[in-house]
Parts: sequence; structure tokens; C-alpha cells
Amino acid sequence: MKNQNGFTLVELMVVLGIVAIITSIAVPSYQSYVLRGARSEGMTAMLDIMRAQEDFFANNFTYTKLLTDLNYTATVVTNSGRYSITASECTGMTLTSCIQLTGIAQNGQQTDGPLVLDSLGNRKRNGVDGW
Repeated sequence: MKNQNGFTLVELMVVLGIVAIITSIAVPSYQSYVLRGARSEGMTAMLDIMRAQEDFFANNFTYTKLLTDLNYTATVVTNSGRYSITASECTGMTLTSCIQLTGIAQNGQQTDGPLVLDSLGNRKRNGVDGW
């Protein structure tokens, strides 16, 4: 019997199939992990801005749509650049009673819609209550 030096084509194909199966499971899981991390960054930035809004309200008895009044840039972009955050009045309310922050995904980075937080404590993601 002759000594074998290497792998047969069948053995290589089996290994390739196993690697393909593992990859098909790992890649979507990793993408989901990255998505949650970016969303967490957006939520944290929005909570920081809302804290600044509450401080502004305590001193001025009104909220502000101008984030520059809170020592931020006109439009806040998270560190990773995945979310752009803006402020506006809550629907049907004035700035003396409610402010709404909206985090919009940039460059198609997020696929689960905008994040919304208002001063009444309501949180929405993609139009659904809760983050």
C-alpha cells in the first residue's frame, strides 16, 4: 500500500461545506450584534441630549429646538456617524410642554428605522413603542 501525502478532493469539499455552514450562521449573528451596538450608541446620545434639554427647561421654562443652545452642534451626529439627532416640538404641543428628539440612521447603516425620544418619556423605534 502506498503512503498518502495530502488530502483527497472529497475531504477538501467536506471541509469547505462545513466552513460554508458555519459562515452562514456566524455572519448574520455578527451583523445583528453590530446593529444593536450602533443603536445603543444612538440611544445614549439621545438620552444625553434630553438631559441637557431638561437642564435648559429648568432654567428657561421652555425647551429648545436649537441644539446649539445646549452646547451641541446644530445637528448632532454620533461618534460612529451612524445616527444624526435633531430636536422638534412634539406633535400638537408647544416647546413649553414637550420636546422630541429623533435619531435618523445615516448612509443606510441601520435598517430598523428612526429612534424617537420625547420629554414625556415616550420612546419609539421604527414607529413601535419601546427601544
